[in-house]
Amino acid sequence: TPLAIGTIPKDEMVAFLVKRSQTGGRPMLEDTAEQIYELGRGVPYWVQELARHAFSEAEHEWIDETDVEEAVRVLTEAQEGLGVPLYNPLSPHPKKVLTAPAVQPTKELGAAELVTRSGVAASTIRDSVEKLEGDELVELDNDAGWRVANPFFERWLLESLGGAN
Repeated sequence: TPLAIGTIPKDEMVAFLVKRSQTGGRPMLEDTAEQIYELGRGVPYWVQELARHAFSEAEHEWIDETDVEEAVRVLTEAQEGLGVPLYNPLSPHPKKVLTAPAVQPTKELGAAELVTRSGVAASTIRDSVEKLEGDELVELDNDAGWRVANPFFERWLLESLGGAN
């Protein structure tokens, strides 16, 4: 589990990724580094994990968008081994609450839209979010609102559960 340290400014992380990939012998364009940054939500752990996988997936002497897409696929599939043990033991309400922000992050826990999407009462949503946050499965992002903490677990939820409960 990554240590929650916040995000790194985009320009700094993109420059780091471009330099690091050149040093490693598989350069990437700034656009590719920006794509990695966005997909990793600017969180150093997720950005570096995605970059590492893109580096190892690269079939050329450089890292391109195709390599990033393949790295996303690999990281998302890897969530099966992590996601099932995290998701299956949850009681029904936290499961419903967890899948709702995977479909669309929300700023207001009691918002009618979230109640409708999750099918869970507002008071139960707050209790469920407290449990999910304690288990580091959801986080409050200043811009997006409540969302699934791991972007690849979020993708796994959407792909394997279809955003349903």
